[in-house]
Amino acid sequence: MRKLKETFFSRRGLYLREIKKYSILLTFFFLLVVSFYIVKSYLTALLSAFIFAYLVFPIHKRMRKTLGNSFSALISVALVLGVIFIPSLLVFGGIAQQIISYFSTNGSQLLETLESSKLVGKLGIQLNSLDNISTYLISLFSSALKFVPSMLVFLLITIFSMYYFILDWDKLSAKLRTYLPFVNKEKVARDISEVTRSIVYGTFLVAVIEFVIAALGFYLLGVNFFLLLAALVFLLAFVPLGPAVVWVPAVALYLLRADYFTAIGVLVLGLVLSFGIDTIARAKLVGNKTNINPVVMLLGIFGGVPLFGLFGFVIGPLILAYTLKIMEEVFSPV
Repeated sequence: MRKLKETFFSRRGLYLREIKKYSILLTFFFLLVVSFYIVKSYLTALLSAFIFAYLVFPIHKRMRKTLGNSFSALISVALVLGVIFIPSLLVFGGIAQQIISYFSTNGSQLLETLESSKLVGKLGIQLNSLDNISTYLISLFSSALKFVPSMLVFLLITIFSMYYFILDWDKLSAKLRTYLPFVNKEKVARDISEVTRSIVYGTFLVAVIEFVIAALGFYLLGVNFFLLLAALVFLLAFVPLGPAVVWVPAVALYLLRADYFTAIGVLVLGLVLSFGIDTIARAKLVGNKTNINPVVMLLGIFGGVPLFGLFGFVIGPLILAYTLKIMEEVFSPV
């Protein structure tokens, strides 16, 4: 009888421990799902903040020795705002102004050309006056204004998150390493760091340099929509062929117009962008340690932008590259 009681209580204790274990797991899973839905709308802001924090952390690391951790993090955030966010807003404003200016000056001529076009006739598009185009542009602008509050919230979360990421970067990176479920944690962490460096420094910064040089070059050559073309150069710096997709058609267009001076100027600028900046700057910033497959970059951009918005062209390739590195570690022979 005594033995039976001991067996009963022993099994009862075992069952209770199992129930407790699974209850903890279910509670953790439930909280994880709820937490995901809470931050889901702001996931892009958090990932963007992480990228910018990674970008300026080397500067913060040098400054904090003399300025202190908090003040140095604040200056680093101000640096990102001054160098990336504010210029980006000015560029978007400049592109919009160039487009509006072009349509206000050449709108009637463009309308006549479109009306006489056989393609427009075949498509059954009616362009009776500029009022239709104006009404469409106004409605488009009104729709865009609805996104201003959400964009402000996005910006606020990005700035605050970036500040705390920079402030606690050492603790954060150390904690993330402990969470890596691999035997060779240091190797995986090093591989991920190299991939991040390759994409953030070797691609993003190269794209920024190419944008600045392209905008300045197109402006000095008197090319229309120089900011829009420079923005395309920036975006295409992430994919194979890159800036050549912009400057090669531009050279062909100016040759057809018999504007040989501008054609030669754009050709020289294009060669500097495609071969000089892309090769030399990328090698200086990253070296040859990590080469991201162009297909990964391409899929990451086209898949990342619809999912994560504007910053998807960096976040998408990063996530794909991280996944491939982790798969290499998981399936590598022990």
